[in-house]
Amino acid sequence: MLIETMSIVRDIPNLNQLSKQRLDWLLAIKQQDFNTLAAMCYQSHVIPYAMIRQLRLPKSNHYEKMLPSYIIQQVNIKNITEKDQVWLLSNFDALVTTQECIIFCEELINTFNKGRTPKLILQLIQDKCLPTQNETYWYSLQEKTKDILKKQFMISSYYELTAISRILSHENTELDLGFEDHERRQIHSRTMFWSNYSSRFNRVRALLPNEIYRYIETKLKRLSPQIECFDQDGNQEQSEVFIFELSNIIVVEFLRGELSETRFFKNTEWNAKRLFDDKRLSSAAIREMSQMEVHDHLSTWQYFCEKLLRQKLQVKPNDNLPYFKGLPPAVNTYDAKIGLPKPAHNFLSERALKLERWVELFWSAEFKTSKYGHQSGLQLKSNLYLSKALIAKQLDNYEEYELFIKKAANQGNPEAMWQLGKSMLLNRKSDAKIRKYGEEWIGKAASFGHVEAVELATRFKLAFIPYKVSSSITNNDETDIKTKNMEQEKAANEGDLDAMYQLGRRSLLKKGDLLSDRLVAERWIAKAAILGHEDALKLAIKFKLPFVKKK
Repeated sequence: MLIETMSIVRDIPNLNQLSKQRLDWLLAIKQQDFNTLAAMCYQSHVIPYAMIRQLRLPKSNHYEKMLPSYIIQQVNIKNITEKDQVWLLSNFDALVTTQECIIFCEELINTFNKGRTPKLILQLIQDKCLPTQNETYWYSLQEKTKDILKKQFMISSYYELTAISRILSHENTELDLGFEDHERRQIHSRTMFWSNYSSRFNRVRALLPNEIYRYIETKLKRLSPQIECFDQDGNQEQSEVFIFELSNIIVVEFLRGELSETRFFKNTEWNAKRLFDDKRLSSAAIREMSQMEVHDHLSTWQYFCEKLLRQKLQVKPNDNLPYFKGLPPAVNTYDAKIGLPKPAHNFLSERALKLERWVELFWSAEFKTSKYGHQSGLQLKSNLYLSKALIAKQLDNYEEYELFIKKAANQGNPEAMWQLGKSMLLNRKSDAKIRKYGEEWIGKAASFGHVEAVELATRFKLAFIPYKVSSSITNNDETDIKTKNMEQEKAANEGDLDAMYQLGRRSLLKKGDLLSDRLVAERWIAKAAILGHEDALKLAIKFKLPFVKKK
């Protein structure tokens, strides 16, 4: 009855200010007019709890919890004063639960999205919501809110993966998931390594085994769409896979397992669609794809991985980086031209011992894929020797390098032939006889279709037999090749520059093709060159094909 008569009492003349405010407050509660309650708090520049005490009313959590989302609406965002900012921060500090704080921050971020964020509000957002902070709400924010912050603070997609790494490298995973200590440390070391490239990240994707995915779900309030569960497959390897785009390459990290390798793929449209969009992608399917490079995570791997990225793959760390995160102070200084300090001899010796077994395991796994189906037993073995040669060179063991590169070349490996031929030609100590041998090795590599060797042999008129598919290929192999050609042609028609180049190059560099085939090849090369494909451009210039490079 008393509540029903409040509106009548409110109109009685000569009521004091406190009584009027109290009645206005109670009437707003009755009508669930939370905006009016928030407006009254703003007019007095006090938080709801202080307003309730000021009005000498009993505390009520029921409606007080409804006010934060209305609080921010009271300020004039186009003309916000420092006093208004202090009031907003006081309201934030008065919140009790983490969820209330997250909702309040989301409201702030979305409210000030279109204009300039005032200084004190900006500081709150930086302290509480950015992924660079140790204690952050970032991983609980909605995706649209994260997108606003990414644009405002130039945050890369790298941080989508750190949420998972942070959980998987925590000591709790030993009990909860049975992770071993070295697995946790390795996940942490990779996260730290890639943090040095965080500004280079574009698209990301995380594929997790079912058990791990469910575990992550319990730890994160909201999973990003980029975090997915592997399609259910009893043969699926129980390893987490991170996929991320760094400029011209796509990196795939296998976080655990016997190999736990990193694979680097060329960032073609075909590879990108497979690695980022294929919902049935598996570890086995990734390993079936032809990669540019593969890297281990054994002793001092960071030094060699950085070198590979910088020198061969043309990927550099964040700008103006004086130190590499995740490395001891003795070896973490960084120079953009020369990279990281070279590891001590004892660490290199340890690496050499561990790599010997890792290389054997890697090629044992690789030979089980269909990528090497057309190679003979000797050619398969030559891949292993080539890897050993390149590792020996990496470790400055040139005597061992020469031994294995010759073994690989003698067993029919075109890349080894090319490397051996180049070293013979370019070595200042080589006499005329050795340089002649070098020309022969390059000719042999060209005969196997090695692209660089073909170009060099053609340019300097070195003798070689144009590469043709072996007549001993089985019907199944022929079907595989036809299928691959059809897929490549489809990709080229969809605008994949690498597919255009590969389709054109095959016919252009072979002798005896029909004129019609050659004209089609020339059109593909010219089209790729026009669109800016560097290798196609070189080939178009070499064969004097008409094209106008796209500006």
